[in-house]
Amino acid sequence: MIAKNYNPKLVWRVIPDPTNDIVPKLNEYAQYIEFAYAHDSNGQSIDSLQEFEVQASQQGGATDAMDFVSRGWDYLQVTGKKSFSQGRWGTAVLTVYPDLKFFLRHGLFEGAPEEYYSWEQDSALRPRHAFDGVGVAFEYRPFVLTREDDSGLVRKSSLRMELKYTTGYDPLARYNTVRGEVGLEVKSLPTTLWAQDGYMNSLARYYKKTRSVGLELRFAEF
Repeated sequence: MIAKNYNPKLVWRVIPDPTNDIVPKLNEYAQYIEFAYAHDSNGQSIDSLQEFEVQASQQGGATDAMDFVSRGWDYLQVTGKKSFSQGRWGTAVLTVYPDLKFFLRHGLFEGAPEEYYSWEQDSALRPRHAFDGVGVAFEYRPFVLTREDDSGLVRKSSLRMELKYTTGYDPLARYNTVRGEVGLEVKSLPTTLWAQDGYMNSLARYYKKTRSVGLELRFAEF
């Protein structure tokens, strides 16, 4: 099964100084704050015991059938960005991304959240706000590997390192997730190696603690 995640947002971004507040080597704003109304779901349809039992018989067991259980939430979000540079943007950039979410009991798109059902016999079941809602990410991009290509243009190093911490707000900091990433462009293809210890590895089983590693390839960015 291929995991799905649908996460549309209505976003209002506030940029303190849009004319001057740009990191030249990244061509990005150095700081901003965003307010969003968002929906998050896994695009699955199972929301009853009968449907789950049918899927379990087709998949050969209840464990695999769990990936097809429908999950969905609406939430309010406040995020931000603040970049700190060395050498007038030329040597390295450290960026901090705080992230706060509040999951709604009744949303415009989802209605009541689909997060767990009474027929799910699992002692680990908790509301999503126990595992998610408070986060911060630190991204570091060194530029010491800049070089000139055949046209004489200076190209920045594509190396990127990120450390992200996520936890819930009710209870606060009881269920924690740590994720580390190292990214590099390989033949102009953004490639990221990541490792994660904690929760939210998939929306269907967001409440399960796991340790995982992966390789991410991005074929297009918009």
